[in-house]
Amino acid sequence: MSRPSAVGRLGLALGILASATFVGCSNSSQSEPTGDAGTTTTAAGEPSPLELFGDALSSRLEPDGMIDKQLALDLYASVYGHATELGATPLAGANTEGTQALSAVLGHWDELTTAQQTVITADLAVAPARSVTVDPSAGNGEGSALVSRRRDDPMRTIVQNAANQIAIGWGSILPVSVQIDVMLDDLPTTEGHAPPWADARPATASGAVMTDPTTYGLCIVRVFPTMAGKPEMDIIAALAHETFHCFQFVGHTLAGLLGLGQWVVEGQAQWVGATVAGGGSLVTDWWRFWLAQPRPLWARTYDAFAIYASLDRRGEDVWSIFHRMLAGAPGFESMYATMAGSRGTAFLGDVSVDRAVIPDLGAVWMPAGPGVPTGLSGPLLDAAAPGDVVDLTFQVKAFNTAAEGLRVNDPVVIVSSDSAPWAVGVADDYQVQTAAGEVALCLRNECRCPDGQLVAARAVGDHSAVGIGVANATLLPITVQVHVTSLPLDDACARLARAAEAPVACLIGRWRLTEQVFGADFLPGIAAAGLSGGVGGRVLVIHSDGSYTMTDDGSDPTTGSSAIGGMVVVVLVVLTGQIDGTMSVVGDQATFQSTSAVVHLHLEETFPGSGLPPIVVDQDLNDTSVFGHGEAVVTCADSSLVLAFANATFRYALM
Repeated sequence: MSRPSAVGRLGLALGILASATFVGCSNSSQSEPTGDAGTTTTAAGEPSPLELFGDALSSRLEPDGMIDKQLALDLYASVYGHATELGATPLAGANTEGTQALSAVLGHWDELTTAQQTVITADLAVAPARSVTVDPSAGNGEGSALVSRRRDDPMRTIVQNAANQIAIGWGSILPVSVQIDVMLDDLPTTEGHAPPWADARPATASGAVMTDPTTYGLCIVRVFPTMAGKPEMDIIAALAHETFHCFQFVGHTLAGLLGLGQWVVEGQAQWVGATVAGGGSLVTDWWRFWLAQPRPLWARTYDAFAIYASLDRRGEDVWSIFHRMLAGAPGFESMYATMAGSRGTAFLGDVSVDRAVIPDLGAVWMPAGPGVPTGLSGPLLDAAAPGDVVDLTFQVKAFNTAAEGLRVNDPVVIVSSDSAPWAVGVADDYQVQTAAGEVALCLRNECRCPDGQLVAARAVGDHSAVGIGVANATLLPITVQVHVTSLPLDDACARLARAAEAPVACLIGRWRLTEQVFGADFLPGIAAAGLSGGVGGRVLVIHSDGSYTMTDDGSDPTTGSSAIGGMVVVVLVVLTGQIDGTMSVVGDQATFQSTSAVVHLHLEETFPGSGLPPIVVDQDLNDTSVFGHGEAVVTCADSSLVLAFANATFRYALM
């Protein structure tokens, strides 16, 4: 089958792994911008009810994203009514998903008065029009279909397919059944507030409220009439969102989940819903909120799904990250560290590019993911005059980002930032800087001084604009100052040092790949995957002018298997095609930059003994941003070449 919109994330991760090892250097990513002081334009006119709700909720969250008892009651009244009886004040706007409100009051259950508990218990006791049960362990043999029109209850089909898709990524099947209660009527809600579409809660096997996670025996998903007639993709996204909450409930009390923060619990579920459905208007609305609202990360809720999209975009196994976060210690800094892993706070530099909206700089400087809005626009700032210095000031909230694009007519530009992490680049390319300082770019294929030597500025090809992303990795708002200096070539030659010529003589030749060794942190699970192959048929040719060509005839597939969450995954990756680029060497440091790519990826994943369907991906990878920029320590002799990148080592023999 061709790649489905809800393909397993392990498959995507291995696909990106394959493309990265093909070029032999992958420090690039695809991204897009928006920030506190950016140029992003989203929707015109008044905020939507969803945006009003998100804004009202975010402003009330406690540090670390916690929901206190009063906010829990206000949330519940916003979604289900009973404001007077609960002593609550509904939030502005409207929400489509009730689990957050229901989980919040159940998480504070022991703190509620008897009268408040009675109101909520009566809501939970309302009988459904019908109930259907999904047994996730049974499967339906249709994991590749988002909605299969079998002769079956459509809600059962959607939830069964969602559970199958989630199990592929999650690495295990949901251990409890899902009871779908299709409600006859919407619960009474606050005037001016639309009723929710659905909610989910953990229960004992008999359907009673669960207070001890060891008694979790049933996940009850209520579907309300307001969902009827909504776009199919939105229904799939909503029910997949609820189904993933069922997975989150395993081993947790609702109070424990609340302690992880809403950017974790709801952000994860929203990413799953978007991934399974492949988008939808609700997903798009939350993308717009993520791009437009300069909230600290811990004050985000559903819109936090976009930061997981940034991880997914870089080939990370998001499902494994979710496992670690749900098992981790509560507290924002702990949760962030668990999420970012070895990327640390430098990951926010990538996010600053992902939140940018600078279409003139190509796909890398635009948001990417299921349901991302179309037609986003963000103009470049006016061109800097020769020799000018442009000063940019960004007000950036805690763990948030901003970005800007600037036209430059001169061949050399020096960009400096007084804070880190930050990112700088050109169309379809950028690098994250982990320290404050300056970066010099040659906006031509080369910047050669009158003395015949190259100026010490990274050559990025012929460009007339640069992008700058900034991030705040502290817990308080900061001001970031960025200075952009535009230099004619003569001025650059007078100001900057000279670069080493490239390549050195021993690199020139036709090289055959003989061995590749992946680092433990190349991608989650790779060290245990036992990958082999992918060596024969791959050739690297380095020319005297610094250009290179890499080809693979696909004759030696990469194969391997891994145990992910108790589920065996067997993979096969075949790459064919050609990548061209340029390289330079300073000392033993080699820098690679791809300029063109015509590559085809064929990926197969099977799950022996699981009953889950196989996944097959056939995809052209012709975007140079996939392969991008990379740096390696180079060791060469007359007949051998070793390129040691941060996450993999490649050994070649001279042909």
